[in-house]
Amino acid sequence: MEAVSAAHASLYSVDKFHENPDRGLFIVMLIAWFELALGRIAPFLAWHHFSKMLLPQLERLGYDIKKQREQLMLQDGCLACLLLKVPSDEVHELRDLADAFDRIGLFMGRVALLHVCGERERIRDELPDEVKKVEPNAPDEMIAGLKKQPAFDEAPSNLCRETRAVCIFQTSLLGVTYTIRCRNQIGPIFIAESILGMIDAALATANWENFAFIVDELRLFIDETADGTNPPSLESIEYNVLSEVNQTWRADVVKWIHDHYTEFEEYLHLLLAAVITATTMDPWDDLKTELTQWHKTGVFSRALVAARNSIAFSDLLGTKSYDLNHWIKAAAAQEV
Repeated sequence: MEAVSAAHASLYSVDKFHENPDRGLFIVMLIAWFELALGRIAPFLAWHHFSKMLLPQLERLGYDIKKQREQLMLQDGCLACLLLKVPSDEVHELRDLADAFDRIGLFMGRVALLHVCGERERIRDELPDEVKKVEPNAPDEMIAGLKKQPAFDEAPSNLCRETRAVCIFQTSLLGVTYTIRCRNQIGPIFIAESILGMIDAALATANWENFAFIVDELRLFIDETADGTNPPSLESIEYNVLSEVNQTWRADVVKWIHDHYTEFEEYLHLLLAAVITATTMDPWDDLKTELTQWHKTGVFSRALVAARNSIAFSDLLGTKSYDLNHWIKAAAAQEV
């Protein structure tokens, strides 16, 4: 959440980029690392590709970009480790990304993808003849080597259902698991990220003694339909906290967020209050003490940075690059 805001501040205009171009590239590469650690392939591709597009700009400005290139190669290797670790059926859903990996320059990630998908002969066929003669087992040795890397052990064990109609986001804080299912569209994904980012930021410095949570899990479903409302009502949270709470927004919610940022921020603020009151049984004095402290320490301001993320992302990358289909289509990913 904070990194996307920092990227927006550093890169939203040419002037801002030229003030400190090295900083802008560092932040974009950092977000790519975050997405890789979360097991989100399309967002990783978006930020990794953005990083490669910035490299020539830095080089023209006289910067030494050797270390940055090495970092991007390391990301390629870590992507390969991730694909080798997660369940093979999840990787098979990404099979059509092989050509996109090739265009973006993700050589090791592509080898790992083809290996898991059973296309080992294709890997060997694409090796240069001189390599085949000297190292006929090069692909197998590469795969074996990747599985011995620390990144293989550190990679997440699952991907994020990016090929499915519904995505799942989840985090656990102060003994409560917050599970958000959302329609696999950019608007609901932005909202799900904003909600979890807000809750995480708000509870990061909370005092245990001021909260007595009465539920183990809070479940939300974020959708957007032609019949939805912007923003949806929060009344059902108080009464349906033990079941999944449906929050249905109107279609094309990204544009609404961009044009009504203040209203979206207010919605998140009210949602945070509704979540706290619905999931705890604390006396009002305890809650009042904690909320007063939140105001003093800027918790609400920090939490509501989440409301700006969708705007920052739209300004920097558009609204299509978090969609796997964007990368699968031949015209969508240009060679670097």
